[in-house]
Amino acid sequence: MTMKIVSDKNKKIRLRSKDIPFPLEANIINLGREMLQYLKNSQDDTFLKAHPEVRSGVGLAAPQIGHNIRMFAVLFTFKDESYEYVLINPKIIKES
Repeated sequence: MTMKIVSDKNKKIRLRSKDIPFPLEANIINLGREMLQYLKNSQDDTFLKAHPEVRSGVGLAAPQIGHNIRMFAVLFTFKDESYEYVLINPKIIKES
């Protein structure tokens, strides 16, 4: 599975994203699953060789694939443990 990544030059990617209402609708849940699958595929060398248009990554935000909503997925390994998350309506509460 591949997704079309929106160019960072596209002005739409800089628009303020909309909150996602709860309870989550099936299409939002499915989108989160698809985003995680994209990240899993992007970290698979065999998949990358077969799909040169896909770039490897650990995170993917919904606006990057054309959805103006506040959601992103992350997939990473730390100390031989794999972690995968889909975050809905995240807020930055502190920055440094």
